[in-house]
Amino acid sequence: MSGVRDHPEARPATGRHRNDFALLWCSETISLFGTQITLVALPLTAVLTLDASGPQMGLITATGWLPIVLLGLVAGAWSDRHDQRRTMLACHVGRALLIGAIPLLSALGLLSVPVLLLLAFALGCFTVFFDIAYQTLVPHTVRPDGLARANGRLEMSRSFAQLVGPSTAGFLVVQFSPAGALTLDAASYAVSAACVLGITAHRTPPAPPADNVTPASPRHRLRTDLAEGLRFIKNHRPVQLVIVAGAASNLFTAGLMALQVLYATRDLDLSPRTIGICLAAEGAAALIGSALVTRVIARGGEPRTVLIGLAVLTGGGFVLAATTRDWSWAGFATAQFAFGLSSPLINVALVTLRQRLTPDHVLGRVNAAARVGIMSSLPLGSLLVGLLAGAIGNQGALWLCALGLATVLATTALPLLRVQATRTDARAASVG
Repeated sequence: MSGVRDHPEARPATGRHRNDFALLWCSETISLFGTQITLVALPLTAVLTLDASGPQMGLITATGWLPIVLLGLVAGAWSDRHDQRRTMLACHVGRALLIGAIPLLSALGLLSVPVLLLLAFALGCFTVFFDIAYQTLVPHTVRPDGLARANGRLEMSRSFAQLVGPSTAGFLVVQFSPAGALTLDAASYAVSAACVLGITAHRTPPAPPADNVTPASPRHRLRTDLAEGLRFIKNHRPVQLVIVAGAASNLFTAGLMALQVLYATRDLDLSPRTIGICLAAEGAAALIGSALVTRVIARGGEPRTVLIGLAVLTGGGFVLAATTRDWSWAGFATAQFAFGLSSPLINVALVTLRQRLTPDHVLGRVNAAARVGIMSSLPLGSLLVGLLAGAIGNQGALWLCALGLATVLATTALPLLRVQATRTDARAASVG
C-alpha cells in the first residue's frame, strides 16, 4: 500500500481500545487546562513576586519555547525507541514537581528570575517529550477508521481549554494567588499521570541487535535514528508536503496573530472590550470546527479538509487586511471567526494524514520534525511581520500575510489532491 501506514490495530474496536483512548483523552484534556493555568500564573508570579522587567518577561516566555527547537528531533527519536506511556508518565510527574517547586521556593525566599528561567526551560523540555510521545501513541489507542475522530476530540479539548482556560486561570489566581494556582496546576498533572497509568496500548520497541552484532553506543544510535527519520522525510514526498504545508501556513498565520490586536487598536480604533468579544468569536468558532472536522474528513478525506481549512484561513486574512474603520468590529469579528474555524480543520487533518502516511517505526521522528518546523515558523513569522509593519505599515503587512497564505493554498492544492488520489487508489487496490 503505497505510502499509507499499516496499523497493526486494524481490527474491530474492543472495550480495551475504547478505554485506552478515553484515558489518553482525559489525560491530555487535564494537561491542556494545566498548561493554560501555567501560561497565566507563571508570568504573574514573575511580575507580582519577582517584579520582573519587560525584557525579563520576554526571556522567560522565549525560554519556555526554546526546547522544541533544541530537543524536538531528539524527542522524536526517543519516542520511537521507548514506550510512549512511560515517557508521558515521566513528563507528567516531572512537570508536577517543577510547577509545585515554584510556590515552595517562593515561600522559602529562594525564587528568583534566573531560577524561574531554569524552571521554565525544564518545563519546556518535559512538554516537548510529552507532546511527541502522545501524538505517536494515539494511533495505537483507536482503530484506523477512528483516527480522525480521535484527533478531532483531542483538538476539541485543546480549543475548549484555550477558550475557557485563561479566564479559569485568572479566577484561580484571584482566589488563591499565583502560588496557589500553580499548586493546583501541579495537582492537575498528577491526575493526568494517574490516567496514563491505566493505558495498556503501546508500540512494540525495536528489536535488540543480534548476538553477533556489537551494540551501538547511545550517541551513535541517536545519530543513526535521527538520520533514518530525516532520510525517510527526504525520500517521502507526501510527508514532506504535509510538514511544509503546516510550517508555511503557520509562518503567515503567526504574522496575522502578532499584528491583529495592534491593528485593531491603532488602525481600527476598537476598544479593548470589543476586541475581547471579537477574540471570543475565534474560540467559539474553534469549537465548531472541532465538532465538524471528523465529518468533513469522512466526506472528503484529510487532504481536501486541509485545503478547505486553508481557504477559510486565507479568506479570514484578506478580510482582516481589508477591514477599515467603517466596518471595523464586523470585519475584525468575521476574521476571528474564520481563524478559529480553520484551525481544527487544518490541524486535525494534517496530524491524521501524517499519522496515516508514516510507518510506525519512524512516526515519532516525523511528528517531531513537523513540530519543530511548525514551532520554529511561529517566532520567525512574528519577527518578519514586525519588520514589515515598520517598513510598510500594519495594514500593508497584513495584506502580505494574506497573500502568503493564498500562495501556500495555491501551491499545495494539486500536490495534496494527488496524495488524496494515491490513498484512494491504494485502498481500492487492497479491497480488490
